Amino acid sequence: MGRAPIELTIETFDLGEGELDSVFFADLAAGAIHWDLRPEAARARELEIHGLYEKPPKHGAKFSFAVNSVEQIDAVTVRAIRRVVDRLAPEDVEAVKDARRISGDPRWIAAYCDIDFQEVVAVLANLNEQERGYSGL
Repeated sequence: MGRAPIELTIETFDLGEGELDSVFFADLAAGAIHWDLRPEAARARELEIHGLYEKPPKHGAKFSFAVNSVEQIDAVTVRAIRRVVDRLAPEDVEAVKDARRISGDPRWIAAYCDIDFQEVVAVLANLNEQERGYSGL
């Protein structure tokens, strides 16, 4: 008889001064989100942790940092969010779909919808794959 899976736990903590937004430990099935993040950033980190829980990182842990530009986008973070966003944040997906009709710029969509930039990038990637009829997750 196998062991039951460990239930995911997500807590808010003071992760110190600096750019660290969240951390996930696969062995513990636990994530921590910095206590003073903007609500949209905290929501995106929560989605990321859920995605990492479903497919843990190779090294067992993932540290996420504040993203201030397109060049800083973390591909692992975006893939993790992509795995769960349609299921866990369908209202965000709909908001991005609607905003995309006005502008396809992810930065504009993030500001317009008040959704974290990396979450917007994840939603747009999912929408693009759905339109092409392919999902490589």
